[in-house]
Amino acid sequence: SSQAPSLYMQFKGRYIVTPSKNGLLLVDQHRAHMRVLFEQYMQRRMETQALPSQQILYPQLIQLTQAQAALFNEVEPALNQLGFDLSDMGGGTYSVCGLPAGIEGIDICTLLEQLFEAAESNESNLAEDLFTRIAISLAQAAALPIGQVLSPTEMEQLIGDLFALSTPNYTPDGK
Repeated sequence: SSQAPSLYMQFKGRYIVTPSKNGLLLVDQHRAHMRVLFEQYMQRRMETQALPSQQILYPQLIQLTQAQAALFNEVEPALNQLGFDLSDMGGGTYSVCGLPAGIEGIDICTLLEQLFEAAESNESNLAEDLFTRIAISLAQAAALPIGQVLSPTEMEQLIGDLFALSTPNYTPDGK
C-alpha cells in the first residue's frame, strides 16, 4: 500500500509550493500562519469569546510608565479577551500571571511594552484599534517560525485554512 504523493512541498523551510489552476502557488508559511491566527483572534473578538489563557508558574513583573499605567484601564478588557492575565501590584507595577495559549517562548515584557507604546501613539477608537494591534502582534509572535519543517498534512491544513479566509493574499499588516 503506497501512499499517494503529496500535492504540497516545502521550499527552503520558508515556502509551501503547491499546484494551482494557473501553475504553481508559492506561499510564505510564516505569513500565511500569521494571517490565519490573526483572523482566528478577530473572530473571537466578534463572538466576544476570550482566547484561552495559559497560567505561568513564575509570574513576571512589568513596570509601566505613568502614561502607560493610565492607559491600562482602557487596555485591560482587550488584553483579557486575548488571554492575558495581569494583576495591578501598585505603583505602576503589574504581574503577568497568564498569557494567551500558543505564544510560549516570547518575551512578554517587550511585547506588552510595544503594545502600550502603540496605544499611546493612537487617538482614534482605542479599544478596537488596540485589539487589532494586539492581535497582529500576537499572530506575528505565535506564527510558525521561518525554517520550521512541516509535514504534508500540516502544509495542507495551513493552505486550507488560509484559502478559507475572505482575504488570504496579505498579512494583517499589509505584506
